[in-house]
Amino acid sequence: MTSLDDLLDLLPDNQEGGITAADLRTVVTALWNHAWVVTDYPFAYGWEEATVSWGQIFVPDWSEAGTTVVLSNTTRTGVATPYGLLGKPGTLLRVRDQGTDAAFVFKVTDPWTAGSERYTLHGVAQEVDGAAPQPGASMTVVIVGEWEA
Repeated sequence: MTSLDDLLDLLPDNQEGGITAADLRTVVTALWNHAWVVTDYPFAYGWEEATVSWGQIFVPDWSEAGTTVVLSNTTRTGVATPYGLLGKPGTLLRVRDQGTDAAFVFKVTDPWTAGSERYTLHGVAQEVDGAAPQPGASMTVVIVGEWEA
């Protein structure tokens, strides 16, 4: 991300017409990308091992060999899952069981596959701490990534 000073330097007082369209595009693009970086905002889901639907998540292989995360397109609270982030390779998901603190960190490597109520994310496990959650467990998912328009 470009620093604030770098962006402000592109926007001097414009009495002499020194601000170009390219300067404005640079600023708007940086602001857009920053607005879509999601960090430390936990989305609420429930753990489900059979059929993932509204407000649920499942990691079929909760281990360092895990390559798939299945995530509902809506959180438990009704918020739409930010699918633009999920489909970008490099996006990290930090999945945590609120009851046991077990954690699974997953890096998206390929575009997601959309179903009618869920996304199947393809990638690699980055970190695993603790045992897989039990059905019905309350989960949080933090998505760390950057949207590109």
